[in-house]
Amino acid sequence: YGLDTLRAFEDQCNHPLLSANSVDWDTGKPIFPPYLLKRVMVPGDKPITVGILGLVTPGVAIWDATNVEGKVRFPGIVEQATVMVPRMKAAGADVVIVSCHSGATTSSSYGDALPYPENASSLLAEQVPDIDAILVGHAHLEVPERKLTNAVTGREVLLSEPLYWGMRVSVMDLDLVKVRGQWRVKSSSATL
Repeated sequence: YGLDTLRAFEDQCNHPLLSANSVDWDTGKPIFPPYLLKRVMVPGDKPITVGILGLVTPGVAIWDATNVEGKVRFPGIVEQATVMVPRMKAAGADVVIVSCHSGATTSSSYGDALPYPENASSLLAEQVPDIDAILVGHAHLEVPERKLTNAVTGREVLLSEPLYWGMRVSVMDLDLVKVRGQWRVKSSSATL
């Protein structure tokens, strides 16, 4: 519907719109906050800092070309997360959750028209270290819980996709423990 409509919607929200890979055409800087850090208080212990990273499918560049051409570019999901997740960790994130408007199975409806995969959430889980969970969207599938192993850390990454158009809600449970004074995800699960 265009960037003006999107900005009008943003003004009505009581939360930020996050997107690390919606970047200004000329400067390459994100046009929305790339991530958010939230502190969760733990009675009798140090707070847990949860980082939430937003990413969108590069397919926007094709289906919304009339609204974004010359204004917004959409670098790859894995490529932007590779930059942003270490920044989140350096800023104090104990837990990293990604809200990713990109399907779980690596594919693209646009063939070679995109330089990056349209559906890259599985690649994200497998290739970018330090992600604990990914809320998946875009493919319109019902995926209650899927776990993948990160190739770098060997740690499990939780994925969940709640169908489409608000038909379901993903509930992710992350069990945390302290390791050398730092919070870390011990186990995770998800249901719809």
